[in-house]
Amino acid sequence: MSVENAAQDDLDAILQWLKREYEDDGNKLWCNKHWIERAFKSGELWVIRRGGEAVAFQVGDYGADIACVRSNFRGHGLGTALFAASLERSIRDDVNVLFGECSPRESLTFWEKMGFEQYQDPNRPYQITIKRLVWRDFKIPADLPRVKVTIGFYPECALYGADVHQPITTHDLNGGRQSDGTILLPYRVIGLTMDEPRGSDLVTKITVAGVDQCFCKAKHEKAERAGMRRERSGNSF
Repeated sequence: MSVENAAQDDLDAILQWLKREYEDDGNKLWCNKHWIERAFKSGELWVIRRGGEAVAFQVGDYGADIACVRSNFRGHGLGTALFAASLERSIRDDVNVLFGECSPRESLTFWEKMGFEQYQDPNRPYQITIKRLVWRDFKIPADLPRVKVTIGFYPECALYGADVHQPITTHDLNGGRQSDGTILLPYRVIGLTMDEPRGSDLVTKITVAGVDQCFCKAKHEKAERAGMRRERSGNSF
């Protein structure tokens, strides 16, 4: 099932059937006409065609900013195909987390099947907002000696003598140590900046074979030397 960048004919067809569905049953996506047109101009409008005509589309290269399948083509896996293509682009472009908003609200069930979970966005308190981490598994050569690695993410207050030092998330891994001392992990560990409860800097603690390599803000050089990297969007480490 081919997912491709939209052409002008695709945009015209999408707007025609969105307007028709709005007039027939109140499909609210017609109200996003401006955003769909803007996505087309920026190259971020993706479509699936049937008989040469666009019958499903997605706005956004990665997260599903807007996604819709024409009413008479629903239930045939087109929405799943749109998401699968966006997930491939996310992996290709090294994106770690996808975001979206469920409108209509009934679409939450579909996105949960795609691996998303609901979260509360303080800037959109009345919307159903969703997120999904893009995990990557890695194969460690069998001949490498194994070493225990623990990576945790903490609120910033953990650095300043706060009573509660429980991590937001923690990962206990069995890595493989290479001859140069670097360690290969079985999967990419991801920490979300949005998980810091006060909106401050996310802190990381990395321990290798029981020895702490760093306990500092994830954005600091010491964390980078230990292997931490910030995603270009700034949403994760």
